[in-house]
Amino acid sequence: MVRFFSGEIPSHLCGRCSGNYSSCIDMTGKTVTIVCCARCRGYAEIPELDYATRVKLGSVARTKAISEVVHILHRDSSIPLSDAKFIALHTTRSKGVCHRCYAPLSSDGHSECPRCKALNLDW
Repeated sequence: MVRFFSGEIPSHLCGRCSGNYSSCIDMTGKTVTIVCCARCRGYAEIPELDYATRVKLGSVARTKAISEVVHILHRDSSIPLSDAKFIALHTTRSKGVCHRCYAPLSSDGHSECPRCKALNLDW
């Protein structure tokens, strides 16, 4: 579930983060990554997704409506709708380019834009 916070990232969720995400094990024993966005102050839990799924989501985000990404995440990965929406909205629309301000990104995967500080999921 997406949650919003004011001030610092809650230490019980992202205190162990190096940057804007943290990996942990949830109650079912599955590895999840908690991603945090310094720009919108939201965060979501992303279950471990295989490479093919991440590439598919990135491709859909770049060619179709964001609602398609939300639908795929919710249907195929059983991610709650609120987390699926957060993930979809933070997935880059162009590979290597910030989804918000269009600045170039320095790395793939989870990264924070050096210009606007938005979380980018560059899959």
